[in-house]
Amino acid sequence: MKIRNYKLDALKMCLIISVIFGHIPLLAGFIDLHLPSNYDLLTMHAMKGIYAFHMPLFVLISGYFTRRQPLRAQFKKSLRLLRLFIVFQVIDILIRHVFMGGGTFSLGRWLYPCFALWYLLCLFYWRILLSVIPQKWNPKWIVVISIFISISVGFTNISGILGLHRFFSFMPYFMIGHYYGVNILQYADYKQFTPPPHRKILVISSFFVLMGLASLNPHWLDCIIQPYGSLKVFVIRIAYLCYSLLLCYLLVCIFNFKHDWNENAVSRYGRDTLFFYLLHPYILYPMTILIGGAGKIINIFDSCLITVFTVAILLLMEKIRIIHSFIK
Repeated sequence: MKIRNYKLDALKMCLIISVIFGHIPLLAGFIDLHLPSNYDLLTMHAMKGIYAFHMPLFVLISGYFTRRQPLRAQFKKSLRLLRLFIVFQVIDILIRHVFMGGGTFSLGRWLYPCFALWYLLCLFYWRILLSVIPQKWNPKWIVVISIFISISVGFTNISGILGLHRFFSFMPYFMIGHYYGVNILQYADYKQFTPPPHRKILVISSFFVLMGLASLNPHWLDCIIQPYGSLKVFVIRIAYLCYSLLLCYLLVCIFNFKHDWNENAVSRYGRDTLFFYLLHPYILYPMTILIGGAGKIINIFDSCLITVFTVAILLLMEKIRIIHSFIK
């Protein structure tokens, strides 16, 4: 009988909360609802810091939980991701069409994933790729090749069509999670010894200091989703890959400080983070309008309040069986 990893469930729930918080400043670029486009400096820096680790760690955990299967079985299992993508892509495009005053339903609009839906396509690609890779290949070389591809894609003109740019950019995290996730968790596991208080303080402070430093760089986010504009951005891309992996490891270490992870409210809801991931934009829009208001500068308190109310509403929606069963 497989033992449930409540620690990772709790970690996933914390990550999805950080995703919701980090998406608040991006709303104005997603749909024109006269949302406030001004955010205080602290909110913007917090968003950049969160983006330094939250999706890399999400992808890494996805790789850890993905089992290698024959291609046909993997494809059949992963079709659910395509189904969800098509449904929510249609919903998002219709919302854009209604609230942005019309526009044509061109082919390009359908081929570019709306908002956060790129993750569904990329997870589908990564799972299929995992089944295609020969089993006899050395995992170390698979990770090295994925890193090389991830860094090299910035020299091409691959756009966000069908999520391809992010598929290549985040590929190393998935491969590292799949092939070395067990090793990472074991190495970060403090069950074998109890770290002294000063070591815990060092790990926690290092995480927040590094996250703060990441928020000061104006270019690192562009290097993931856009072609390199200069050699400087290329160097930042390499640094970001190492930097984000270090932040992921430190966060896993922090969650390992608690030895006896049992099922609780956080870990229980952390099982179904895809539910929160897909539905949070539709709650986030009205909450931002309601709390932010037109023309108001959203500060860090407003952002936290929007996040809390959004999570609370999603927790209530999670109890609606028909919605939950469709996504699950």
